[in-house]
Amino acid sequence: MLRFAPPPHAILGFGDTTSSAEARHALRGLLGTEATDAAVERAELAISEVVQNAIDLDAPFAVSMWHAGAQRCVRVEVEDSAPGEAAIKASDSWGSGGFGLRIVEAISDRWGINHHPGSKSVWFEIDY
Repeated sequence: MLRFAPPPHAILGFGDTTSSAEARHALRGLLGTEATDAAVERAELAISEVVQNAIDLDAPFAVSMWHAGAQRCVRVEVEDSAPGEAAIKASDSWGSGGFGLRIVEAISDRWGINHHPGSKSVWFEIDY
């Protein structure tokens, strides 16, 4: 089991004007040159998906990032205060959108959803 010592190495509080590009930039800064290009690409895609989901919910959210350099892993958590539960869209669903968590599931080494009183968080970990 990986250990990510609090506090997070980066915390970004976002409002409705923040883009996933800002989150990707912060993630690249946190990883520096330690991670492989493939791991950075996976992490950037995953953070884009979870941040865009939070933006689409139109509720306050924050992004926290931990870098466990000795364990060669990064963890990202996006917590929002929107009502409702986060869930993976059914694989037989048709239409556009709603597949972000399936992407996160496919490209992350570990991921999950935590429900808290008044909020929920989606997290993922990428090994490099």
